[in-house]
Amino acid sequence: MAANFMAQQLGEDVGQTVGYRMRGDSCVGAQTRLEVVTQGVLTRMLQDDPLLEGVAGIIFDEFHERSLDADLGLALTLDVQTSIRDDLRLLVMSATLDVEALKRVLGEQGPVIECHGRQYPVTTAYRPSISGEESARHALRVVEEALSLPDTQDILVILPGVAEINRLVQVLEKTFPDLAIRPLHGRMSIAEQQSALAANTPKQRIIVSTAITESSITVERANVVIDGGLERVPLFHPRTGLTRLTTRRINRASADQRRGRAGRQQEGHCFRLWAQEQTLVPYGEPEIQQADLSSLVLELACWGVTSPQTLSW
Repeated sequence: MAANFMAQQLGEDVGQTVGYRMRGDSCVGAQTRLEVVTQGVLTRMLQDDPLLEGVAGIIFDEFHERSLDADLGLALTLDVQTSIRDDLRLLVMSATLDVEALKRVLGEQGPVIECHGRQYPVTTAYRPSISGEESARHALRVVEEALSLPDTQDILVILPGVAEINRLVQVLEKTFPDLAIRPLHGRMSIAEQQSALAANTPKQRIIVSTAITESSITVERANVVIDGGLERVPLFHPRTGLTRLTTRRINRASADQRRGRAGRQQEGHCFRLWAQEQTLVPYGEPEIQQADLSSLVLELACWGVTSPQTLSW
């Protein structure tokens, strides 16, 4: 979606100046100057060609998410930059970045660019559930309140997973048959995701999404965010040797990111489905501290590293 958006700004199709690569799919051409790639694809590119011939710079966007692949990609590119490609430029970006921690890795002398951008005022209201209230009914109650506001346009509801999305979509379709109710999650194809985000309908939209909309995406016409305050993440359990999906409370950085979705194009409103007294940790725990690291060890072995401490993390 990011590649499509950038190509549109140039008045071009994807695959010309702007292209993309992801697992099982790519769209690049002889004219491509900028490639949008997944973190896993970047690791494959580095393993196949450590010199990164033809690449002038790498941008790590939304780095606050601290995925295992992002941490590995940065560590490998720093290794390349300090050993054989001192001309390789690295840029690490995020709206909620832990700058001081990154400076210790990238170097204290590295430039820090702060861009405030355009953010319209967003009012914040807390709407915890009533005792015994089902989650779908809880969200429906707040959706009804949001629809009663005089300036509400489209509504974005952020929930932890597909099951929660499907339950709420069913309830909303029965309650509001005249509105456009659109689910949005990572299991959908790119075409389905683009269709869900398209603002070409005269109907008022309610988009029910996972955290896929937390960053990078501007949801056209949406000026109300209803944040469920939960996320579903894979956690590795050393005792069993298994990785399980766990639902947990989001961190403050993620909550701020979600709130900001309501103020991208105009003044907006954010409804948080938890009590104001609820304490949130400042940042999410990096995936490297909670995941099965066997794949990481294998990638390091392919890189020729037997001691992870030799790299900058």
